[in-house]
Amino acid sequence: MSTVMSSIEASLPSGDSQFPVTVGRRSWEWLLALRRRLNVDLEIVDARQRPLLGAPPTATSTTLQELLATGPAGVRLALSTVLRGGAKQALSVESLHLVCVPLTVGRSVEGALIVAQQRADNVSAERARGALDLMAFWLSNAVEAHLSSPSLEEGDLDRLSSLCRLLDESAAHKSDRDIVTAFGEALAIWHDLEVYGFAETARGEFVREVALAGVDLARSPAAIQRTSLPEGGQITRISRLDVERLGFSNDQDLVMTRLAGQASAWVIVVCGTVAAGDLPRLGRYLELLEQSIGRASTTSTTRVIAAMAKHLLDDGRPAEGQARRALDEVRDALGWSFVAFSVSAPGGPSLVRVGAMPATVEADDSSEGRRLRIVRSLPQQYSMVMVAEWAHARGVTRQEHQVAEAAADMLESWSRRLVRQSKDLTDRRAARRTYDQDLEQLASRAIEGGEPVTAVVLSFSDSASRPGVIQTRIGRLRERVRPTDMVGVLGMGEIGMLLHNTPGAEARVVTARLKQALQEGEGPDSSLEVMAGFATREPGQLHGGPLAEQARADALRSAEEPQR
Repeated sequence: MSTVMSSIEASLPSGDSQFPVTVGRRSWEWLLALRRRLNVDLEIVDARQRPLLGAPPTATSTTLQELLATGPAGVRLALSTVLRGGAKQALSVESLHLVCVPLTVGRSVEGALIVAQQRADNVSAERARGALDLMAFWLSNAVEAHLSSPSLEEGDLDRLSSLCRLLDESAAHKSDRDIVTAFGEALAIWHDLEVYGFAETARGEFVREVALAGVDLARSPAAIQRTSLPEGGQITRISRLDVERLGFSNDQDLVMTRLAGQASAWVIVVCGTVAAGDLPRLGRYLELLEQSIGRASTTSTTRVIAAMAKHLLDDGRPAEGQARRALDEVRDALGWSFVAFSVSAPGGPSLVRVGAMPATVEADDSSEGRRLRIVRSLPQQYSMVMVAEWAHARGVTRQEHQVAEAAADMLESWSRRLVRQSKDLTDRRAARRTYDQDLEQLASRAIEGGEPVTAVVLSFSDSASRPGVIQTRIGRLRERVRPTDMVGVLGMGEIGMLLHNTPGAEARVVTARLKQALQEGEGPDSSLEVMAGFATREPGQLHGGPLAEQARADALRSAEEPQR
């Protein structure tokens, strides 16, 4: 046995040293990886010469562990010298070269790093010890720096905080597909792990939507069937046999979890070297991912609904224009290349139609994942259909599905209002036709009795903005006409009168007086404009059509004359 020593100042370790706890709270994956690459064995011991790494054994480490367990005098003496005097020790025992280096925490030597390597016949002992000394010096500096860094728990907390900020930034402005990508990039940098994201489709399979740039896609399947997934939503380590069955490369560990959601969800697959102790950490990461996707869905939905509402509540625009602009907001948010929309009442034509509806629309997320179809209907009241397409085949993610469903909910509420308004208008038109018929019947009776009659149609400039004032004006007119004259509502913003025993010229004089009374009744600041049309029928005169329609046509002609 040969020994080489170099001294440094050191103080004796305290009896209640926390060194074993400090070592146990840190991850040593990087050191074990260096052990394999450098073809050496490593061990950290405390002041009582107890091994602390607990690394998986190798051929060399088995010999080293045996030496530490049996405690040959030379090894014990070398470690005592390192721990008490702070002096590096180099020695050869049986077929091993060993270097023992002190590990200083604060200002005390609290433990030692042992670096061992099998002797090679083709390398001189002096050259081998020199190379081993250099490695031991470099590794001891790295170990001391690691011991001075935050513990495993503190490091995890820092990373959780960083991941939370990263995902929150993505959730505020991006889709869940972007969030999963950012998550995968973080794990690749921190733990050298590959992450795949599979989005659920309506056909019951999970399609690969996220993979990090540069990975070999042949090492993972393009899709996973729902029936192939493990039971439950917990993070699960996949056996080697199941790894091959799923279509992944089986030369690495694989864990999988499903982020259970509403109509659509994600399956996250993590590949690489994953120790059993890493699963709780991955579980915490994945909880943050699921929460971030949920927040992103809520944020995106709120943003789209607010933008749609501005257009759907714009009563100054035709219904088709409202729907088109609202759908543009959803299309831009979800990246649709095409969208069609229609609303219809039972047994009638479409009340609103935006875009050309595809000839064949079968099911949600059809056409190889390019199409999304949402149908809402209430028997005997309305039917609404929205069909959207992406430029390329893809899975519909949970966020996209939630935004689309929320948009459909809002369009459905708007459609119900549209159908009610259409029904009210139909009822009013039916009432107008009934009043037209009553007016025509009374006119015929007067003509048969030898009296001329004149029908008058009055239209008002504020009829659209003040539909409720029409009854008030009818009341004013009835106060100023004879009991035998007829006054009523013809249509939206129209009043129809039938003046008995009144030729056309006399009817115009009477109407001019009535118009003036109506305008004065609106107040001194009123800018009310009243448009009037007349149709007179004399006894023995041939009918030229319904009186009300003739009077309405006359009103339109009168309105156009000043513009000629």
